[in-house]
Amino acid sequence: MPKKISKILFTSRNVAKFRWTRAEVCGILRRVRQEQRQKLGQLVRQRRDELGLSKDRAAAEAGVSPVTWTRVEDGAKVRILTYAGVERVLGWRPGACESYLRRNDLPTLDGEYHDDPIISEIMATELSERHKAMVIDRYQQLRAEHQRLWEEQVRAMIRVAGQRD
Repeated sequence: MPKKISKILFTSRNVAKFRWTRAEVCGILRRVRQEQRQKLGQLVRQRRDELGLSKDRAAAEAGVSPVTWTRVEDGAKVRILTYAGVERVLGWRPGACESYLRRNDLPTLDGEYHDDPIISEIMATELSERHKAMVIDRYQQLRAEHQRLWEEQVRAMIRVAGQRD
């Protein structure tokens, strides 16, 4: 999500139109990212509570320090690899945290792929968790783009049919 916002905000036309300085735009992006990390932290805390895990135990299972786990739950900046351990402990699919931060996709449990044969096929491969997450992420992007195109075509057909009536 922040990358899309930055592409929109950093165009010279928009900066001139709204009379924003580059520093103001960067401040807006930082707040958006911070809000996303805080929301993700709330989801992490909620899921940890559902599983009945203490912060210390969750951190140990994730292979991070309790301080780092607290930073995740507080929405502070952490290394992207930290999220892999968090996802594993919480039972979320690989790449769920990064996907949430980028596109606001809610984290899903690892076993929630049974209804999508393509994702099930990806999960069954010998790829590393990181590569699986990358492939799934791209697949979901393509699927969403295809869905938008299909919806536009249906709307166009409805308009044409309405004009004929």
